[in-house]
Amino acid sequence: MVYLILNILQFNSFVGTVTYEPKFMEQQFNISISRAIFFIGVILLPFMVMGMFLGGFVIKKFKLQAAAMVKFACITYLVAYLFNLFYFAANCEVLQVAGLTVNYSGIKEPSFLNAKPISTCNADCGCEDNRWDPVCGSNGITYMSACLAGCKASVGSGKNMIFHSCSCVGESGPGNFTAVLGQCPRDKCTQKLPYFLLLLSVLTFTIGLGGTPLYMIIFRSVSPELKSFAVGIETLCGRVLGGLPAPIYFGALIDLTCLKWGVKTCGGSGSCRVYDTQAFRNVYLGLTAVLRFGCCLLYIILCILITKRFGQQNGEVVITEKTKVSSMKSSGSGPLKESSHMDTAANGDTRL
Repeated sequence: MVYLILNILQFNSFVGTVTYEPKFMEQQFNISISRAIFFIGVILLPFMVMGMFLGGFVIKKFKLQAAAMVKFACITYLVAYLFNLFYFAANCEVLQVAGLTVNYSGIKEPSFLNAKPISTCNADCGCEDNRWDPVCGSNGITYMSACLAGCKASVGSGKNMIFHSCSCVGESGPGNFTAVLGQCPRDKCTQKLPYFLLLLSVLTFTIGLGGTPLYMIIFRSVSPELKSFAVGIETLCGRVLGGLPAPIYFGALIDLTCLKWGVKTCGGSGSCRVYDTQAFRNVYLGLTAVLRFGCCLLYIILCILITKRFGQQNGEVVITEKTKVSSMKSSGSGPLKESSHMDTAANGDTRL
């Protein structure tokens, strides 16, 4: 039962983490979803495979029994959990969006609920406050649209379009009052990406290292006729109770951190355009840390139970073997002596 609960919690943390990791990297490190998926594919699968392969090699090399395997898996997971806590250091500031996260003067809003997309600089423009077509002002602040930036003219077309005479851009300080398409870059966030990828590589390898020993515990702790049934139950519980609910409650909690929802052409709610990156990080990493902390506790309990069970069995086997050997010696000493006397007598008779 402890093993099944542990397996379910591990699947919850793994599936929830992998499902929303591209979105997390996009929001935290200012990279595209496609690039985030590429990094995850290059790092996650190879390092996980290398960790599992090395874990199997350690089992074979040192001929680990069930008690030693569960201790090995427990230690590796505890180390991985410590690495997981370092994720919280990979933080990034919230994207500065005028009328959403900062006011039109560039001052951070004390509460995002007080944000107002319409200001005096764009009140006469007749802008749609629910439209999301961001432009980056020359002051480093992102505006939800060129209209909300108060821009009155544009030059160029497509991605090369430049907006001029943006009255709202001038409110936050001196400048040439222009804006370009797209969100403003966050260079400090992008600089932290290599640190995050290195941490992800070490964490994935460490978790994979203890994956093979943990799986082998099923075969060592279950009777031969029940091994297939045990593997089936373990797979079913992990996939159903771990793989299905995790994306649902992860997604529901992450949606609470959304600051700006897109609007579909039919009028329905679209995808989230801007997240509160700090709240996103706290929800995503905090939920993962809570699930993995529960796994750590269950690992310790499983380690105690397996060690106690197989330690007692090994002790009984040793005592039984010693008893058999001593009984054989004691029962065999009489006949041996008698046989030797008979041989001596026989030899004596022959000599006579």
